[in-house]
Amino acid sequence: GDVELFLIGGSGTGAVSYDVQLGTNTAGCAVTDGVLSATKNGSCEVVATKAQSTNYNLATSAVATFTFTKQTQTVTITSAAPSMPLPGQSFQIVATASGATTISYAVTKGQAIAETQFVSASAAVCQLSQSVSGQVTFLRSGECEVTATAASSDKFASATGKMNILVGQLNQFITFDALSDK
Repeated sequence: GDVELFLIGGSGTGAVSYDVQLGTNTAGCAVTDGVLSATKNGSCEVVATKAQSTNYNLATSAVATFTFTKQTQTVTITSAAPSMPLPGQSFQIVATASGATTISYAVTKGQAIAETQFVSASAAVCQLSQSVSGQVTFLRSGECEVTATAASSDKFASATGKMNILVGQLNQFITFDALSDK
């Protein structure tokens, strides 16, 4: 978050200004009206200057270092798993990110496996549409896992959520009441 800068001590009536040191600004810091903000993870150094006044000379503070860390975001899959998915059907997975970043989808279990000298070939259980984000098509019976990934941004770290679907079998649903903040 943002940091409101202030000085303690000093004399005189000179105006106070804050300057971000350019060579050490890995967090994309800027000061506006005494408030320090960063656009991404990293750190920056700030120096305060008190202008000269009638009885006092200009004064400069020691360097203060500020470190910023990306905020954690969560991915919530808002669509319930289909109750009886069968081969040949399609299903739309919908997910949201608390950081309002872009969501991408990937099949992380149930994808086709090419044969190697160590692994037998396996046909895909499901696959994602190339044209509709989050749309999965069931190809045969088995387990299909789709991972929704929220992209990282200057302020948020990436995050994932998963949906497991048993194709050709009935899925069970378990819900939990929301926990109160402690």
